[in-house]
Amino acid sequence: MSAIGAYLVASQDVLRAEAGMYRKKLLAESAFEQSQQAARRYAQASSTYETRFLVATRDESLAEERKRVGEFQDATKTMNAALTKLSKARDSLTTFVPGDALIDPALLEEARKRVK
Repeated sequence: MSAIGAYLVASQDVLRAEAGMYRKKLLAESAFEQSQQAARRYAQASSTYETRFLVATRDESLAEERKRVGEFQDATKTMNAALTKLSKARDSLTTFVPGDALIDPALLEEARKRVK
């Protein structure tokens, strides 16, 4: 594959990774809100039956939250890998194409800082 092709593929990978990361972030935030709501309902339980039911609901919510947070962390790693790949593709392409025609390395660094 040519250096230009690798650069374009790496750019697409960054966009896909970013979209996936934000989608996973929203899912993790939603799961967090649901587990918080389940914890509040559990704290307000008035009967033994209700408490037992809400313990199960709370535990399920917490498990879902842990799962979604793990998925978000994986998506963050994927995003960092895509940014590294794009940075390397950019560096190899600067021998053929003027650097000002490519993505600014400062933008890549800024994106890495936001992802961490």
